[in-house]
Formats: sequence, structure tokens, C-alpha cells
Amino acid sequence: MSVKVLESPEFSDSNPNQIVPTLADRGIYLGSESSFYRILREKNMNKHRQSSSPSKHKAPETYIATRANQGGHGILPICH
Repeated sequence: MSVKVLESPEFSDSNPNQIVPTLADRGIYLGSESSFYRILREKNMNKHRQSSSPSKHKAPETYIATRANQGGHGILPICH
């Protein structure tokens, strides 16, 4: 039953800490959040479960200063 809930369109993009309270509000208890996470791991469903592609993350651009004061923040204060 829990797997059907995890696969349902209503909860396909939700994680267990959203699913369990929603079901509890409806008076339904199928298991704890940790039980749902365990099921996701065992069924290899703990990856991206939406029909869309997962978002892509790329590293921020890096900049290399080739001369003094090229950091963009101006002059740094000197502490005595």
C-alpha cells in the first residue's frame, strides 16, 4: 500500500516528510517518515521521482585575478 502511495500522481514529487502529515490530516496512517524513506531506498525510488528531468547543477564560474585590485571589492581595510 505504501509503495502505491509513493507512486501515485498526488505524491510523486513529494518526500516522506510531506506525505506522512498529509495522510495523517486525512486520518490515514501507513507508516512513519523513516519507514517511507526505507521503502524508497529498498525499491530504489529515492532518486528523482517526477516525470520531469531532475534539475542540473553546475559549478559557479571562477575568476582569476591577473593584477592587483582586480577582485571587484576595491580596497580592503587594514586592521591594526
